[in-house]
Amino acid sequence: MRAAVVALAIAPLALGGCHARQQPPLAPRPPHRIVISAGPLNVPYTVLGTVNITFDDYDGDAEDFYQTQMGREPDTAGEKLHAVLLLQAWRWYGAQVDALINVALVTVPDDEDQDSASGVAVHFTEPAGGPH
Repeated sequence: MRAAVVALAIAPLALGGCHARQQPPLAPRPPHRIVISAGPLNVPYTVLGTVNITFDDYDGDAEDFYQTQMGREPDTAGEKLHAVLLLQAWRWYGAQVDALINVALVTVPDDEDQDSASGVAVHFTEPAGGPH
């Protein structure tokens, strides 16, 4: 009897104690194009947070999202990293994200699995909504 009670107490830990971080569901298509900039923008904005990704995050969802934003599929490693940044920013901040600024790409020759990117997601605070 005591062994059965211990087994039942441990079972929930074994089943749900360790799992991979899941992505939030993709929100509907953004009502505007998200700006990508290697530096700051000259419009008032509020920082939403930092987005960091690796090339391992690239998938069909990122490619589709890039196509809705840019009107074409990503061709280069840099465009694929931008695709993942855009998708992650949209997943984390939804319609609030207007731009990714201070975007930095790190590409490793002959090993795109090591490629990564980061940027700062921002929301424009001026009434016109900034440069869309």
